Amino acid sequence: MTDLNDIPDIVHHFKLPTPTSITPAGLGLINATWFIETKKGDFVVQKMNPMFTEHTCYDAQRICEYLLTCNIPVPTYLLTTSGKPFLKTSDALYRVMKKMEGDTHAAITHPDQASTASRLMAQLHTALRTFDYQCHGSLPHFHDMDFYFDILKRLIIDPQF
Repeated sequence: MTDLNDIPDIVHHFKLPTPTSITPAGLGLINATWFIETKKGDFVVQKMNPMFTEHTCYDAQRICEYLLTCNIPVPTYLLTTSGKPFLKTSDALYRVMKKMEGDTHAAITHPDQASTASRLMAQLHTALRTFDYQCHGSLPHFHDMDFYFDILKRLIIDPQF
């Protein structure tokens, strides 16, 4: 289990100064997540769920780098002092990203949010069609559009789904 006292040591590996503020996000469904403020800006630290591997971290970094060139809003990953988009400790993988502007929501509370999410998913998958990269990790339903559309339809009907 990661303690708040561990976060400064973790972010140090990503070339960041000691955080001036560390706040548990409290809404991560998959990864343990903290918002940190430093003299260099605001960042997100995540302790990755054990289902993720180093390959998944490399894949996510490459995918986000590509999507940024397509003007899709995605996080920018920081690299460790050894040039990796993750820190591997004896018990977990961690990643650090620049904090994106905007609000974070744990659930969709209005149909407009579902509509915006569906537009972003369409843009993301349209952009990924031209991305020439073979992922080395594996995430269930990563390119399964029927799966995502089914979820979005359910959220439009029931925002608390």
